[in-house]
Amino acid sequence: MKNRVISTVTLWLIILLVLFFMGAPAGAILLTILSGLAQYEYYQLAKKGGFASHATLGIILGSFLILGAYFLPKIELFNSVNSAGLLIVEIVIYCIVVLFMSGTNNKFITMITTLSGIIYFPLLLCSFVNIILLFHNERIGLFIAVWVVIIAKFTDVGAYLIGSKFGRNKLVPKISPKKTWEGAIGGVLISISIATFIFLIFNRSFPVEFNLINVMLIACFVSIVSIFSDLFESLIKREVKVKDSGNIIPGIGGAFDLMDSLLFAAPLAYLLIKFILLV
Repeated sequence: MKNRVISTVTLWLIILLVLFFMGAPAGAILLTILSGLAQYEYYQLAKKGGFASHATLGIILGSFLILGAYFLPKIELFNSVNSAGLLIVEIVIYCIVVLFMSGTNNKFITMITTLSGIIYFPLLLCSFVNIILLFHNERIGLFIAVWVVIIAKFTDVGAYLIGSKFGRNKLVPKISPKKTWEGAIGGVLISISIATFIFLIFNRSFPVEFNLINVMLIACFVSIVSIFSDLFESLIKREVKVKDSGNIIPGIGGAFDLMDSLLFAAPLAYLLIKFILLV
């Protein structure tokens, strides 16, 4: 527990300092690095489960997906580029490259595993880039993206604190034996409270379209989905019989363990925020 707290505080301080002083471009690069590490761990987990992948190529394409989604629209020739369009281009390129690769054993399964890693990590995490680009002022977009991360991560923290003290009823015991309904509900309530508190304190940093009701609704839905996002990683790890996706972060595990709750939460947050801005 001590290592987990120290690692969490240290990581947050580093990330917030980088974002504060270097802004959205640094955020896109940082997101690319974390996504690449998590994608690598995913391919290693798949390997343990008997599924080969073109890991290096997958990570290269995934990294370009995030960087391209942020930087290419700033070039006039590519100002209509988005993550979905880039993904289509990358799938075509990948399939063409695979045609010229040697070896034929389980090539289709290898392709599916590789592409699933690109979709599961960089494509879903591109939603943070999309959130930033929703706003003319990228500082506001970056602030909202960090706010979404806080919602998801405080769901984790709240679920752990409440679950360890009051947890009795298992949530999905066959996938994650330690998670409880009490912890999940407590995590959602704590996350909504933190998200609302940030809105009330830093109200001027939020878009004018945001109000107390839609802030609480965003926090509620994103928090709930982040729990399922976390559980999906637990399912993958249980399938290959490992506790952590890696060991690069003391007390937490790997980059996949760090990002798990964000993967489903980010696209939902993007859609909800976009809807509010358009209404």
